[in-house]
Amino acid sequence: MSRRSRPKIEEMDEQVQHSFDHRGEMGKYGNVYKEDVSSWRPKEGDHELCIIPFLVEKNSIFRTKNPDFNKAFTDKKLKEGQAFSHKLTVLLHYSIGVNKDSVLCPRTFKETCPICEERDRLISESDDSKEMQERISALNPSKRAIYNVFVFDSDEEMKKGVQIWEAPHSSIEDVLSELYINRRTGEKKFFTIPEESWNVLFERKGKGLNTEYRQIEILERRKEDEFSEKEMDDLYNQAYVLDDLIEVKTYDELKELFKGHKEEKPGEELEKEERPGREGRFRGRAEEEKPKEEKLVEKEPDDVLGDIPEEYKDCFGVRNNEMAKCEDCPKKIWEECFKICEKKKQPEKRETRERRSLR
Repeated sequence: MSRRSRPKIEEMDEQVQHSFDHRGEMGKYGNVYKEDVSSWRPKEGDHELCIIPFLVEKNSIFRTKNPDFNKAFTDKKLKEGQAFSHKLTVLLHYSIGVNKDSVLCPRTFKETCPICEERDRLISESDDSKEMQERISALNPSKRAIYNVFVFDSDEEMKKGVQIWEAPHSSIEDVLSELYINRRTGEKKFFTIPEESWNVLFERKGKGLNTEYRQIEILERRKEDEFSEKEMDDLYNQAYVLDDLIEVKTYDELKELFKGHKEEKPGEELEKEERPGREGRFRGRAEEEKPKEEKLVEKEPDDVLGDIPEEYKDCFGVRNNEMAKCEDCPKKIWEECFKICEKKKQPEKRETRERRSLR
């Protein structure tokens, strides 16, 4: 009996090193952002932060399709470079699909959403059971105000610089907008302009559905926490342009993610072969599950390079899944690169000798 292949020390060492390098990370999936961002999630207790506005260069669909959520800017302000915004209001669905992703709800733009449609269907068929109510509640879109924030809670948080905070809109943004103007004096607390030295303070209490945001205040920043001019410039440079950061999926993409599979449209059904008997049925299933060969696979590496974006040519067929940009590589190109790299690792076939019989 031939000896099966064994793992090499060097290769397994790389596996463990990779686990160590990426310990604690959740991966690129799970949130609504197109790129990796530093996100802040307040724990139970008191918090103090400064909101950093970001410059909008053009009106996005977040502002043109639903001005009730996000104020659009005039052409004059855009041209003068004065189109600053302190937040982006969106509707989000959480824990969607097998990866439990967070996704943007199309109702943010007043468009139809497959997840909300399923929620409405469940409501119409609801049997008022606890299980059904929990299913419906899980599909509710959550209105969020997304901010760029600098957190003063600890030296560790301050070293992180500007972070993204998805705050509950009704508990934070609505309250801050009410505290913005003193009803008696008309005095305004410009908490959206860091130079004006106003910080936001609040207490978070409880977890999950029992979470509360209490004692929300806009207070003057302490002198020891004031920013220098250079630090202020750094904050503005670090601020994310939130309009450009959010990933917007189409109705069909959301439906596929939510359902866990792509639904076939009329006319796209595959012709089914007749499968008489048990043997024929299983043979037919195997043929159906066999992946179709892409034209790209049939090409030689040199020919394939002509179909590849310039930024991936240096590593194609050489360093699969070893670079940060591999995560963003188009699926079709990544799979072909993987096959070529794996093929290179295979030892050359040697002529087999006649096995000696065992007695």
